[in-house]
Amino acid sequence: MVSKRVLAQNSNRGYTQKLQNAIDFHRQGHTSLRKSADRFQVAKSHLHRSLCHKVIKQTRERPPSLTPSEEQTICEAVLHFSNRGTPLSRECFKDMVQCYVRGLPQSRRLQIPFKNYRPGEYFVRSFLRRHQEISLKWRSNLQKLRAIAMSPENLASHFARIVQVYKEYKINSPEQVFNIDKSGFSVRTSTKARSKALFNSKGRSNSVELKWSGNAQHVTIMPVVSGDGRA
Repeated sequence: MVSKRVLAQNSNRGYTQKLQNAIDFHRQGHTSLRKSADRFQVAKSHLHRSLCHKVIKQTRERPPSLTPSEEQTICEAVLHFSNRGTPLSRECFKDMVQCYVRGLPQSRRLQIPFKNYRPGEYFVRSFLRRHQEISLKWRSNLQKLRAIAMSPENLASHFARIVQVYKEYKINSPEQVFNIDKSGFSVRTSTKARSKALFNSKGRSNSVELKWSGNAQHVTIMPVVSGDGRA
């Protein structure tokens, strides 16, 4: 039996499609607002509000303050900070853009409508829309030593040693491989806070660990699991 909720969702989707058809039909100049609403069986008030909303949304979009080449330079800098584990927060991103604009020739600086050469929130949001390779994510704090250990050189050396161990001890079945990893959790509310920053959209959200209060108590467990699933 189809639930009432499913029927309501299907009904809403059907009405939305009718409303979009009425908007398209009216924009083609075929008939008046009321006749367009009656033709597709939608409320005239809904049709009117939808038309006004789309017009306002289109007129609010301002042209970019920076040229594509200037934005590309900023984009590459953001990705550089993200890849090295020190992603920029929104305020740090504004600081970086402000320094970049101040370094431009005076004739170019006068053409950029930033107050004190510093962009606002609208620039940050529109910049992220234009550059899908960058996204705003929650930080996953990473200890500094672990961040250094995750460099491409160290990872290559680590897996080369693993290959040697596999060959030396003739490891060729999953029951010979075990993973040991400690996991800790706080037994009361921690004061550790995460914040959002600009990351490479395709990468992980790791960042160098931030300082935080150590007054929370922790419990650590050490699970050991073999490659064939034995704990």
